Amino acid sequence: MPVPLPEHYTFVRDLGEGTYGTVVLARDDRRSHTDNPFVAIKVIDTRQVQHKYIRQEVSVHKSARHKHIVHVHEKVEMEDDFVALVMDYVRGGDLFAYVSKRRCLPEHQARWIFQQLMYAVLYLHESVGAAHRDIKPENILIDDSDADFPSIYLTDFGFAKYSGVNPTISNVGTPTYLAPEVFHRRDKSATAYNGQMADIWSCGVCLFVMIYGIYPQLTNAGPGRDPQYVVDLDGIQCSLYESVRVGGVSKRVSEGAMRLIRGMMAPNPASRATLADIWRDPWFLKDIPKDVGRALPRGTAAFSSR
Repeated sequence: MPVPLPEHYTFVRDLGEGTYGTVVLARDDRRSHTDNPFVAIKVIDTRQVQHKYIRQEVSVHKSARHKHIVHVHEKVEMEDDFVALVMDYVRGGDLFAYVSKRRCLPEHQARWIFQQLMYAVLYLHESVGAAHRDIKPENILIDDSDADFPSIYLTDFGFAKYSGVNPTISNVGTPTYLAPEVFHRRDKSATAYNGQMADIWSCGVCLFVMIYGIYPQLTNAGPGRDPQYVVDLDGIQCSLYESVRVGGVSKRVSEGAMRLIRGMMAPNPASRATLADIWRDPWFLKDIPKDVGRALPRGTAAFSSR
């Protein structure tokens, strides 16, 4: 049974499940005469979600107006405790499907996508003042699934939170992409964490997945440690491989890519690469689009685009 939709929108098909809601493809009947009358609508049943999470998602996502973040057109409150977020429809699917279809991506293609992702994250962190807290390939949409160099769009702000309002303590996000300090929130005595630094870890995992085509293998660093995440954050080790097999052929992964991933996935957030570090990284800067290069993080000196 289709979910309820706001007036002027006609259900077309389901697109999937987002955090706290169902996402559907719909036609805006007021734009039926145009070339692109379609929108994506996230329908949230407010009886199933704490209102503070809905307010945060709507506020952060509507505030985020950036070329690599899915645009929200309107929020509509409907009868029977449903809220709808009407957004741009991005036709090419998500990054997870894009990478899975190819098994993994050549570094120059992975870098192109990663540069766009970090541009969106920089804007979210420094201009909106929020953390996403659920960055993963499934929440990165692609405009053209057949293109080697597609445009990408960050979406699903269901776990987003403004920085500095209240301590960030919630154990939220997708386990495979959780930073160690977030995972440690299983222990309710653990301290608050920096949601933006946790986003950096998640972006590092995304880069790893694009290049290697598998999830990172996190291992303990000594006897008696937790089998998945160690209590001492500095004890985690992430296995990086010098080559990846594609179609039976072994292809070498550059030291530059491994160095950047290693920095972004430093288990201790105090040692993790910052946005400024990423914008100084030679692998990241190679063939950087001009708009990404101009969007320097705070504390980063200008550089010559190469």
